Amino acid sequence: MLRRYGTFLGGRKGIHALVWACLMCVGVIWMGVGAAGTADADSGDASPPLEERIKQLEKRSEEQQAEILTLRAARPKAEKPSGEGLFKETLGPIDYSIYGFIAAQGVWESHGTGGDHFLNIVPFNGGRDDDPETFFTTRATRLGMNLKSDVGVDRNLFGNIEIDFDTSGTRPRIRHAYMDYQNPLVNVLAGQTWAVVSQLNPNTVNSDNGFNLGNTYERLPQIRLWKEYEVRNPGVVDLQLGIMQFFGHKDQNNLAVQQVVPAPLPSPDPTFYMETSDIPQFQGRAAYHWNGKDKPGYVAASASAGRVEVESATAGREDVRHLLAALEFQVPIGPATFSAEGFYGEAGGYNSGVGQTVVIGTNGDADPVISRGGWAQLTVPLADKVDGNLLYGFDNPGNSGGGTALTIERNDWFLGNIFWHITDNFAVALELEYVETDYSAGNHKADDFRTTLAFILNF
Repeated sequence: MLRRYGTFLGGRKGIHALVWACLMCVGVIWMGVGAAGTADADSGDASPPLEERIKQLEKRSEEQQAEILTLRAARPKAEKPSGEGLFKETLGPIDYSIYGFIAAQGVWESHGTGGDHFLNIVPFNGGRDDDPETFFTTRATRLGMNLKSDVGVDRNLFGNIEIDFDTSGTRPRIRHAYMDYQNPLVNVLAGQTWAVVSQLNPNTVNSDNGFNLGNTYERLPQIRLWKEYEVRNPGVVDLQLGIMQFFGHKDQNNLAVQQVVPAPLPSPDPTFYMETSDIPQFQGRAAYHWNGKDKPGYVAASASAGRVEVESATAGREDVRHLLAALEFQVPIGPATFSAEGFYGEAGGYNSGVGQTVVIGTNGDADPVISRGGWAQLTVPLADKVDGNLLYGFDNPGNSGGGTALTIERNDWFLGNIFWHITDNFAVALELEYVETDYSAGNHKADDFRTTLAFILNF
C-alpha cells in the first residue's frame, strides 16, 4: 500500500516532498500560536489591573446614580406630554403616538368654592361658600396625540393635539393644537400652545398651576419663530419670538374689567366691553440651559407687549397699554431643584393682577392694572421614587395707575405636596394648599385650606 501511495505521489521524491510540507505546516502553526501568546501577553500588560478596573466601574456607577437623582428631580410636569405614548403607529408619511393621563382627585376644603376644583381666588360671597365641602373630580384627565413627518434632509414637521375636560362643564377643551416645522435655518410654529412669555410651571396637582396666584402662564393661538444654539457644549441658548392674540371680547361683568362708578351714575355702564386691539401682541424670550436642554439648570427672560381696546357708549373708545415681563430660572442644588419666577405686569391679562386687567376710574378714563408677583418652589427627592415640593406664590396688583382701588388687592399661595411614583406610569400624590385673597371692601380677607389626594395613571 505504501508503494501504491508512493507511486501516486511520484515515487520517493514525492514522499520527501510530503514530509517537508508537513514539517513546514507544523512550523507555521507553532509560530502562529507563539505570536498569539505574545500578543495576549502584551495586551495583558497594557490592560489595567483587576482592582483598578473594579474601581473604575464603581466610580461610573456612582456617577450614573447621581445623574438618575438629578433627572428624577426634574421629572416632566403633568403639563407636558407624559411619555412615549400608548402606542406608536404610522399613517402614510406621518408617525403618530397617543399619550395622556387619567387623573382622579378627592378634595376637602375649608372654604367651599361651589363644588369646583378650581382654586385661584377664594370667593367672598358668604352663605354656603363659607362652609367646608368635599368633592371628587376627574376633569384634569388629559388626552393627546404627537405627530411627526420627515419632509426632507434635516427637516421635520411636528404636530400636537391635546384636550382635557378642565372646564366648568364636561365638554372637552383644546389645550394644544399646533404644528412645528423644524429646519436648519429657523423653526416655525403655528397654532395654539404655551405663550412665549413665562414658560415655567410649578409641580402641583392643582390643574390651575397657580393661575392668579403668581404664575403668569397662558396658552394662546400664535405664530412663533424659534432657534436653539449650542454654546460650550452641553450649553444651549434658546431664542423665541412670537405674535399672538391677547384675548377676545370681555364684557363689564367679567373680573378682568373693573369699573368704579362715578357718583352721579347709578350703575356700571352696561355697554362697556374690552377686546383685542387691531395690533397683535408681540412676545420674545431668551433662555440659557447650562446642562443641556433636557436637564435642569437654566435661566430665561421674556416679555410681552401690546394694546387692549376698551369702549363704552359714555366713555368712548380708548387703547390701554399691555406689558408683561418675567424672569424665571431653575437651579439644581445637589439632588434637589430650586425653581422660581417673578413678573411685572401692566394690563397683564388673566394671570397677573389676579385676573384684573383694566380699571375704569371715577373720571371715566381706562387705566392698566399694575401688578407684581411670582412664585418659588423647592423640589427634593425624599426617597426612591418619592419627591416632595414646597412652594410660595403671590400676586399683588395693589392699585391701578390712576390710583383707583381694585376689587381684589392681593393673593397669597402656600403649597406642599408629596409624589410617590409607584411605577413609571402610576403615581399617588397628597397635596396641601392654603390660599388667601384680600378684598378692598372692608379690608376683608377670604382664605381656604385645601387637601387633595390624587391618583395619576400616565400612558
